[in-house]
Amino acid sequence: MYRSVFTLRVSCKIAEVRHLDITCENWQNYGGLGADRVRYYCLVNERSTGIQDMVARKFLVSGLVQGVGYRYFTQRAAARHQVRGYVRNLADGRVEALAQGDERAVALFGQELAAGPDYSKVDKIEETVEEPDNSFSSFRIER
Repeated sequence: MYRSVFTLRVSCKIAEVRHLDITCENWQNYGGLGADRVRYYCLVNERSTGIQDMVARKFLVSGLVQGVGYRYFTQRAAARHQVRGYVRNLADGRVEALAQGDERAVALFGQELAAGPDYSKVDKIEETVEEPDNSFSSFRIER
């Protein structure tokens, strides 16, 4: 069996960690560690070492925010900031979004929600602190 050791230096997006070294004993077992897998290992190592403190915020957005692509805009913003959770329309015309992630990412996500997409008009955004959990593995649009 071919056996070798590789150490990869990965840039992380957290201020306290500039680089994270990942050591792989057998390159073939890790499928070549493409860019997606490297990012995954980086996130796993940050979470397991407690470097990344998770926060959760619920946003209630009022204004012209339904029928203008606001939920899709929110999902793209979540992907940019690497937050997990959901977004959904409410019966009263508002949009509700729950975001979980590191504090800076959630704050930047909230700023984007306040700006909104073209053709929307955000009148008010309410932010409440929630207890974070690991129930979301991605960000989804709920109907």
